[in-house]
Amino acid sequence: MNRSDAPRFSRNGTHPAIDSLVYDEGRGEVGRVEAVDERVTLRPKGGGGEWYPEWEKLRPATMADVLRPRLHAAKHVTESHRAVTHPEIATLEPTRDPGT
Repeated sequence: MNRSDAPRFSRNGTHPAIDSLVYDEGRGEVGRVEAVDERVTLRPKGGGGEWYPEWEKLRPATMADVLRPRLHAAKHVTESHRAVTHPEIATLEPTRDPGT
């Protein structure tokens, strides 16, 4: 099932469960459901300020949605570490194999 086929939540239909993770397509973020009434209240997975997404922009979060920020952060830390601890590597231009 791709993202466009994912089940949707609606004000008059299926509601997300409290403490479940949902993906807000309007904001491009995963949030934990804090409350559901006329609107859904979300808070970032790791904590932070709440927000109120549009119902039609919500869907259940996939594993990829949940892991994407962690992978991005890990990649950033790795690149930053390489630049700081090995500045000569960070500035090297890619080389070509003379045999190609």
